[in-house]
Amino acid sequence: MSNHSILVDLLLANSPPVDTVRQSLEAVSERWFNWLLASSAIVALGCVLEVGETWHGLKEWIAAKKPKRLYTPFAAIGLILVIAGVLGEGVFEVLVSNAETAIREHDDQILAETTIKAGAAKDSAEVAAKAADRADNSSSEAVKASSKSLRLAEGATKEADSFERDIVSSKKQAAEAESHLAEALRQAADARREADSFEADIVAAKKQAADAESHLADALQRVAAAEQEATRLRDQLADRSLSDVQIAAIGGKLSRFKGQEFEVTAYWDSPESLGFANRIYAFLASAGWKYNDKGQKSFLMGGMIGVKISVHPSADQDTQTAANLLVKSLNDEGFACREELQNPENNPKHNIISVIVGSKR
Repeated sequence: MSNHSILVDLLLANSPPVDTVRQSLEAVSERWFNWLLASSAIVALGCVLEVGETWHGLKEWIAAKKPKRLYTPFAAIGLILVIAGVLGEGVFEVLVSNAETAIREHDDQILAETTIKAGAAKDSAEVAAKAADRADNSSSEAVKASSKSLRLAEGATKEADSFERDIVSSKKQAAEAESHLAEALRQAADARREADSFEADIVAAKKQAADAESHLADALQRVAAAEQEATRLRDQLADRSLSDVQIAAIGGKLSRFKGQEFEVTAYWDSPESLGFANRIYAFLASAGWKYNDKGQKSFLMGGMIGVKISVHPSADQDTQTAANLLVKSLNDEGFACREELQNPENNPKHNIISVIVGSKR
């Protein structure tokens, strides 16, 4: 608990009763003080209202050419002093009231602290009295404990005599126990020799198990290698194929080159090459590329492996970019594909991308 909380508790516990008479008198004083401020404000307002007339008289006094009397400017100065005095009186009355309030609060605080100290002194006196009572009680209990200790000492003497007789009996029982212990040790030695024999058998069995595990691990490793080789052969012998998902993905990448012309050439006697060429045609058509009929009658005679994408060396930049993206898309899907520039000799510039599908192996 914080010191502030303790102080608040003490104030609440030891604070004097509320002085209702004082509170009533303070309320009356506050009310009359407010009326005093209001009266000062009324006087100041009345003085301010006289400023116009005084100012008018002062202007006439300044404008007059005949000999001037000094009572007019003195009257203006006096009005200014009266206004300043009234305002100062109101301000200083407020300040004096605030100072008196602070003095009363300070007195209240000193009274509260004095009350707290008095309460603390009273509590200390009560604690001291209680401590004295406890000391008296402790003294009486000490006398009783001393008497009890004498009785316990007499009983202890009697018990010691009984313990001595028990010790003699215990020594006899210990001798018999030693005899039984010797027999137990002999039997334990026999059991130890038998356990050593079992331990040797266990070591041999563990060695055999380790050899069996080694052979099993070697066999499992060979099986895994065989499965990997079988998978590789299946992948090597399997036809190339593009799933509908792959076709949709590649077509989405190439759709920004919509309208690009292309032609497809495949081995005429290879169903695998023709089938893969048809799948390539499928995603190019889905991308909005335009098929050129010239490639429909072109077939390879053999000797090429993988897919080759060829463009004219003078083709437009969009055509070359589309060819590059086509090569990358097929390679990303795991199909061997390369780009090649066409021979420009006897080959006028054009923007047709040639897709040549060779054999897989």
